Parts: sequence; C-alpha cells; structure tokens
Amino acid sequence: MSEIIVNTAQTRSLEQLNEDEKKQVETKLASLDYMNPVSIIQFGSESSKEVTSISTQMISKFKVKDFEDAQALITNLIGDLKTVDPETLLTTKKKGFLSNVPFVGKRAEEKITTLLTQQISIEKAIDEVEDKLVAAKVTLMGDMEFCSQMIKKTYEYANNQEIEYITIQEALKKANEEKEQLEELFKQNPNIIEYSYKISELNRAIKRLELKAYNLLVFRTSTLQSVTQVGLVQGGDELMVTKIDDTIINVIPSWKRNFAIALATYRLNNAVAIEKIVNDATNKLLVQNSEMLKDTMLKTAAEIERPSIDPETLQTVNKNLEETFNGLSAVSEEAKKVRDSAIKTVESIQTLALELQSGTSLDKKLEDKSKI
Repeated sequence: MSEIIVNTAQTRSLEQLNEDEKKQVETKLASLDYMNPVSIIQFGSESSKEVTSISTQMISKFKVKDFEDAQALITNLIGDLKTVDPETLLTTKKKGFLSNVPFVGKRAEEKITTLLTQQISIEKAIDEVEDKLVAAKVTLMGDMEFCSQMIKKTYEYANNQEIEYITIQEALKKANEEKEQLEELFKQNPNIIEYSYKISELNRAIKRLELKAYNLLVFRTSTLQSVTQVGLVQGGDELMVTKIDDTIINVIPSWKRNFAIALATYRLNNAVAIEKIVNDATNKLLVQNSEMLKDTMLKTAAEIERPSIDPETLQTVNKNLEETFNGLSAVSEEAKKVRDSAIKTVESIQTLALELQSGTSLDKKLEDKSKI
C-alpha cells in the first residue's frame, strides 16, 4: 500500500492543544466512524460550507461600481476643466466699437452665458466627485470592518479545520493500531477469514483517512492563505481611504480655489477690458469732437469774412445786364425793320386794292350800257 505523505509542519499535535480543543477532538473522534466511507466524506463538511459562505459574502460585498462611477466623474470633470478658458471669452473679431464691450450685444451675452453655464457645470461636477469619493470612503471603511470580521471568522474556521485534521490523525492512529492487532491475530490464526476481511477494510479506511487528512491540510492552508489575501485587501482599503481623505481635504478644495481664482482673473481681465474700451472711446470722442469743432469754426470764420455780394457776382450781373440791353436793342432794330417792311407792303397792297376797285366799277358800267 502506497501512503500519502502530508505536511503537518503548520499544524499542532494533540499534545499542543488546550483542554477545550482536546475535548473538541474527543467529541469529533467519538462521532466519526472511520470504517464508514460516508462518515469520512461528510466529516468537516460544515467547516467547508462556512468557508464557502465567507467567500460568497466577500464576492457580494466587494463591488467596483461606486469606484467606476467616481472615476468616470473625475474623467469628465478633467475634460470640463480643459474646455474652460476664460481668456477666450475676451477674444472678439474686430467689428463695431461697442461689439468689444462686455455685457453689450448678443455676442457678449452669449459668452457670459457660456461661462456661467460652464461654471455651474464644473461646480456641480466637483460636488458630485466629492460625494462619490465620500461614498467610496464609507464603502471602503465598511469593507475594512468586513475584512476584520472575515479574518477573525477565517481564523476560527482554520482552527476548526486544524481540530478536524488532528481528529483524522487520531483516527488514523486508532485504525493503524487496530490493523496491527488484527494482523498479529491473523498471523496467529491464518485460517480465520474474518481477520483478513477486516484487515482489507481497515486498509481502505486508512487510505480514506489519509486522503481526508491531506484534503483537510490543503484546505486549511488555502484558508490561511485567504486570511493573508484578505489582510492585503484590508491594507489596500486603508491606503485608499487615506488617499481619498487627502483628495477630499486637500485636492478638491484646491480645485475649487483654483477655479475661483480663474474666474476672479477673468472678471479682473473683463474689468480692465471695459476700462480700456471706455478710455479709448473717450479719447476717440474727444478727437472727433475737436476735429468737428475745427471744421465748423473754420467754415464759420470763412463765411463771416466773406462779402455779402462777391465781385464775381457783380461782374456777372453787369455782364448779364449789358447782354440784356444789347439784346433788347437788337430786337428793337429788327422789329423796326420788320415794321418798315410791313408798312411798305401794306401801302402797296392798299394801292393795288384801290386800282382793282376802280377797274371793277368801269367794267360794270360797260356791262350796263351793253344791255340797253
């Protein structure tokens, strides 16, 4: 028969147990029927269920959703912070004079609305990140407490497994002692088949016990390893809580301060821009007024010094009068010529008319005589 070698370096012996633990071994050993395969299989099943229950609780307890939400919020917040550039709100294309004045016109109103919207969005995002981090801190602190409880329970289960392992070792001693006694009896009475059968049954029982001892040892080792792992998780939680505390106490207020400084700087730049534009407008207005006053005064002085009637006007009037008189004289002479010509024509017509009138009367007389 090949024996299974188990490592008991990490377990105590029966002699190293205290009185209460020794009584537990005696009680378990009394309830164990190592000749019954079912009894050996079921031995230690309660401890196994309890450890499995711990694992299930840990799986349901440790969730990453809260941390993923916080990470997503931080990522979005950083993106929002990168998009906020108060300096860009002061940059405008060169248009009309008032188009560059903050709070004047639709363009400026849109810029202020954009800035206020971004400010509200970022303030809300920072508050959400802080809330998520606080929630994550509470969760981690709960996890730390849970880990402490799990470590305590796991040590208890590991101790129970050790008691069970020692119980199986004691059962192995009893089985081997019983086997040795039967082998001695069988040597003395080789014809008694019952001894041979019992020895075979004991050999199978011893194998089952050795396998059970090995499984309990491995299971206990795994349980102790889980204690170390849970301890590491607990340590990581503690470090993370410390980091979150630092973020809540120092980092987030720093974000708020720096954002407030950025807004204050924007307002200062805005005020400087307003003052510059007002000053520029004042100077421009003064220059424009002085230029307009200069032009007006020069025109006024010129009109004052100017004579009421220009010499050129007199010359033009005189020339026009001369041309008028000359024109009238020419018209008068022409009219006289026309009249003289007309008079001659009229006189000729009158003479002819008289002659014609005389000729007509003579013909009439001759006609009258011929009728007689």
